[in-house]
Amino acid sequence: MPLEFVSTDITTMPVDAIVSPCSPHPIVTESLNGTVYRAAGEALLAARQNLGALPFGNSAISSAFQLPAKYIIHVAIPNWHGGMQGEADILRRCYETIFHIALQNRITSLALPLLGYGAQGFPYELARNIFLEMFTDSQNTEEIYLYLVNTANIPPSLLADWHTVHDYITCLFTPSGSPDDNLPLSSGIYHLNETDSHTAYCDLTMRLSKREKTFSDTLMSIIEHRGLKEPTVYKKANIDRKLFSKIKTNPNYQPTKTTALAFAIALELTLPETNDLLRSAGYTLTYSSKSDIIVEYFITKKEYDIFTINEALFAFGEASLGSHRI
Repeated sequence: MPLEFVSTDITTMPVDAIVSPCSPHPIVTESLNGTVYRAAGEALLAARQNLGALPFGNSAISSAFQLPAKYIIHVAIPNWHGGMQGEADILRRCYETIFHIALQNRITSLALPLLGYGAQGFPYELARNIFLEMFTDSQNTEEIYLYLVNTANIPPSLLADWHTVHDYITCLFTPSGSPDDNLPLSSGIYHLNETDSHTAYCDLTMRLSKREKTFSDTLMSIIEHRGLKEPTVYKKANIDRKLFSKIKTNPNYQPTKTTALAFAIALELTLPETNDLLRSAGYTLTYSSKSDIIVEYFITKKEYDIFTINEALFAFGEASLGSHRI
């Protein structure tokens, strides 16, 4: 189940389903729940009333009506009372019922907030860890593309203790200038006579004969050499099965840089090994890229948890590693 961090209005997302935290009773509350009702239109309340009461931890599905999404999954989340009333276990149950409904309804793209954090008052670290636990342990959800939406406006300081990452970026990040747009296109064109043209053709043929392995060949060689199972690798890379299949079956497949880096993290490559893999796709790590510096920071610390890395990238406004759709 690939995961992407996004910071947007969940009611505008054209996904199969969005998740809306709700009261056990069919009423409109404030925060995200109220936003969803206002955006979906009056028919949503009637649909929610038809679903009846939802015990805490349970979920139910309805049409999304005027939203771009097809469905809304309503989930009853308890308020935080200090952890003495089994709130954490109920929150885990929320994720279980959401994923169960998603599978039943063949949902392939699902957007949800960090459940419990915000209006329900769960501590951020607890809400985060329960999400990560349920996301990691979820079964048969391989075909679901998950968006974790920053609906509660989580400040970067809460996403993790990222001051060390910030210091690392500050030390290394030197924004490069853009290419010289005033350079005439003709400056790179050479007019060859017939003899020069033949020499250039022979030189080009020789260079092409020395072409290195493609990204697909390099990736599959590493997986085979390390005796790894393919599903384990693409899941750790936050890549869906269909994309991995395209890469595997097409030797000339050209991945995005975030996809290539995701595999480097999944394979726990060193910095030189990461650059070798990137070079096979035509990329390299560079200090002119903030996201590259962040990824390098984690590689040098030998921290290869892609969720944590994507959390840091999100905190600094950078694209997450792995699959992307919206």
